[in-house]
Amino acid sequence: MHFLKVYYFIFLLLLFTSSLGKAQDTLSRSVRGEESFFDKVLNYVEFRNEADRQRDTTKFRIKTVVSPVVTYAPETNWGFGLGIKLLFKPKHAGEETRTSNMPISAIYTLENQLLLRSGYTIFFRKENWMLKGDIGYSKFPQLYYGLGNNTNVSMEEVIEYQNILFSPLLLRRITEKFFLGGGIRFNRIWDVRHFVGDEEIFDEDNPVLGYNGSISAGFELAATYDNRDNVLNAFKGSLLEFRQGFYGTLFSGSAFQNIKIDLRKYIQVSNTRRDVLAMQGLAYFTDGNAPLIELGTLGGDALMRGYYEGRFRDNNLIAGQIEYRFPLAAPLGMVVFGSAGQVYREREEIGFDNLKFAYGMGLRLKIVKTEDLNLRFDVARGDKFNFYFGIAEAF
Repeated sequence: MHFLKVYYFIFLLLLFTSSLGKAQDTLSRSVRGEESFFDKVLNYVEFRNEADRQRDTTKFRIKTVVSPVVTYAPETNWGFGLGIKLLFKPKHAGEETRTSNMPISAIYTLENQLLLRSGYTIFFRKENWMLKGDIGYSKFPQLYYGLGNNTNVSMEEVIEYQNILFSPLLLRRITEKFFLGGGIRFNRIWDVRHFVGDEEIFDEDNPVLGYNGSISAGFELAATYDNRDNVLNAFKGSLLEFRQGFYGTLFSGSAFQNIKIDLRKYIQVSNTRRDVLAMQGLAYFTDGNAPLIELGTLGGDALMRGYYEGRFRDNNLIAGQIEYRFPLAAPLGMVVFGSAGQVYREREEIGFDNLKFAYGMGLRLKIVKTEDLNLRFDVARGDKFNFYFGIAEAF
């Protein structure tokens, strides 16, 4: 099966490569001011209001990018849905205000599962305020292998549950690109079922907190320094984000705290080309009686691509990745990336021998030129080959 996936990726790579000649012609037409084939196609997925087409800063400007979504995973079967990304600026906002983005996705699978989600970053005029967060509902399975950095695939089980997440953060600009603020966070897991193979299992006395459901309700403090030139696809700048959450037994099932530190740096390597070196470091720590859903998880489509999200899970997580992005021929681009990380319970467990590694490559198709928004296809090798397809960069 892994070899079939590799051949499938090579086929797609050759298919994209064979189109480079046409892409070069597309580029020359664009220079001459002609509407290219790609421009005509993208007119069907990108919608702009009149104010944005005229670049009128006195009115609300908005772009809407619509894309079909197709997914497949062994535990979900085929999934189909719709992805919508809203890109906008408020009235009277000029170049000093970066473009806000609000992605909305809805996916339904052949196993009658549903995922609705939006993660958003909204800049108010002159960026005096910033609103960011996540909101979503899911009825979706997740593979679970137990806790620790060295769990075995033989421990695999499927956890099905319903989840509601609501976590808005409102931040005030203190100076330049430094923001300070806070918000609330509500994360509920219920209707939990466990399966090994096709057999449902019942373990009401499992010692792992939150194994059969949980409620996390509390508030967060946040500090952010963000001078990236583009939130969706940065070419230069940095993001330094610190969050601390506080959860008590008054609203939650247990008392705990968590800390998340996210550091990113983007360097435009060449002045003549748009080559970018992107780096990210992530640390996540919990203290107290944190339920299963609030523990650090390794893997996914954003960090440690190549590992199933939640393949390794424990109280704490450290990870980092580096990615080199470069254009091929407009509107195509390519990336190569590598990452390393681990989860752990005690500090003494941290060590090079316990690190997990992943690497891969991907193709990019620019679908909104003015915002440098890309459609991405990545293949990565962690503990197995995994594929990722979506809108916008991984980080």
